[in-house]
Amino acid sequence: MNTAHLPLDDLKKYGIIDQELSFSKKLNEKDIEKFLKGFIMIAENDKHRITFQLQDNNTKLDVHLFERDESLLTLLEQSKKEVQYSTERELDDDRNELDYHRKVMVFNDQENKVEEFDLLKNALRLTNIILSRKSQKESNRYRIELLNLKSFLQEQMNKFPEKSKEITRNINIVSGEIQTVNSISHKDSEPTKNENIFNNKDNGLLEESVELKGNKQPEIEKEEKQRGFKR
Repeated sequence: MNTAHLPLDDLKKYGIIDQELSFSKKLNEKDIEKFLKGFIMIAENDKHRITFQLQDNNTKLDVHLFERDESLLTLLEQSKKEVQYSTERELDDDRNELDYHRKVMVFNDQENKVEEFDLLKNALRLTNIILSRKSQKESNRYRIELLNLKSFLQEQMNKFPEKSKEITRNINIVSGEIQTVNSISHKDSEPTKNENIFNNKDNGLLEESVELKGNKQPEIEKEEKQRGFKR
């Protein structure tokens, strides 16, 4: 493989290629092909998530580092008991307050794996999942998360008036989901035990979710949706 045009020093620094200019053994041929075509590669380790993407005709490596408020392994374990919520921020953007992500970890017992959603970007799908459990406790926790997110967005509206259009759109999304949760919760006031999280049979329910793995060491993940490889 011709690697002359690639940012070799940066690729070596992050272990994507070795000193012999071979790609990491954690990557198969399909992974490498996607990476070279501009897909984003993601690695996880404890509280940190790092993303890599080749840009400028594969001559530049774009790297972003994110940090969670809880370790990945803790979230994975706890999500098997109940839905987990965590905050993720980018560390290399001068602490931009708008770059705030509330992540939701849900255990898919049908496929025996944990999936990750973004509270804002995947609000509609999350609402479907949470309400399908018919658990007043889970619905209340979810409602509180949405209300907190709405308050955060309203604060950002005052701080960043130049972003008002985008923030207003996001506030409307969150407000709509709060209204949905409130209307359903009033009808189903009694919690039901042992409900399947994914008993909604919509085939697209998990389409934008992210599969997480509990590896202790950093590992290149390989998903084509919001995590792993994506456009």
